[in-house]
Amino acid sequence: MLLERNKIIILLRLVLVALYLRDLLEACKSPGVYVMF
Repeated sequence: MLLERNKIIILLRLVLVALYLRDLLEACKSPGVYVMF
């Protein structure tokens, strides 16, 4: 039971990381965003 919950948490983290990376890629494509980094 605990293992299943851990799997769900890991999946959610992976989704969040994927969305974060996608946003970073989108931001890198547009000029004038490098100030944020």
